[in-house]
Amino acid sequence: MLTFLPHSRFPIPDSRLTIIMNNTIHKLSSYVDSLRPIIYINDFDFHSTDLLIKEIATTADVYEYNDAGGHVDFETKNSKSNFDLETFLSAFDNNESGDSFLVLKDIHFYLDNPKVIALLKSIALKTLYKDNFYTTSFIVSSQLIIPAELDKFITVFEVPIPNLNQIRGIIKQFLQDLQFDMTDNVIEELSLSFKGLSKFEIIQILNLAYQQGGCIDKNDKHLIIQEKKQIIKKSGTLEILNFKETLDDVGGLDNLKSWLTRKANIFKNLDQAIKFGVDIPKGIMLIGMPGCG
Repeated sequence: MLTFLPHSRFPIPDSRLTIIMNNTIHKLSSYVDSLRPIIYINDFDFHSTDLLIKEIATTADVYEYNDAGGHVDFETKNSKSNFDLETFLSAFDNNESGDSFLVLKDIHFYLDNPKVIALLKSIALKTLYKDNFYTTSFIVSSQLIIPAELDKFITVFEVPIPNLNQIRGIIKQFLQDLQFDMTDNVIEELSLSFKGLSKFEIIQILNLAYQQGGCIDKNDKHLIIQEKKQIIKKSGTLEILNFKETLDDVGGLDNLKSWLTRKANIFKNLDQAIKFGVDIPKGIMLIGMPGCG
């Protein structure tokens, strides 16, 4: 059974279909269906965002603009015209009706241009209030820049990082493509190490591991840690300090060192700890006199 909302863009699937939909696709589709006129996808992986948009573009025509090629074919990426962004947006603003997706990639450079802002706002208002006019603008960029004039019209959409089950699936698919076998325990260890990374980053690291060693195994956990350090370093948010000292270099505090060693074993065997329900520490509070530490 399909039901429709007034001035709604797409049919709402019944509960059975909703359950089997990918959560990310369903969330993005619901934003479009509820007439969110500008959806800002804050992501660098254009290939993945293209796949998402393609999944929900069941009735809409998709038009792409990027700063490198201008107006390009969404499927082939071949150039269709050398319009600048203002001309491209004006063509849709002048339409009386239509069902369109505008995929605007890396246009954050133009979001201080009054004309571009005015055109995006005009298209957004028509989508909200004009009958038979459905034009959703997708701004796709790794940089999040929201002009004050468009703040109320923009919905920010973050592509979620894979959960543990999805990471397992990515690894298994990679191994299947290479016709490699791996035990479930090793897959579990690698999956836990990959937590917090995007699908793009996971595949990049798997490719690197394969190129360096000709195989994928649990020893690649060290490579994953090194790549995570690279990601953190590039973000500029945190600084990672390498040190050679160990607990053996710390004098006294025998009880604390013994406790830390026991807890460290949990993280070294995290998959088994989770499996057997071991209490996993979430942090450590150090208490002492100022200057002692």
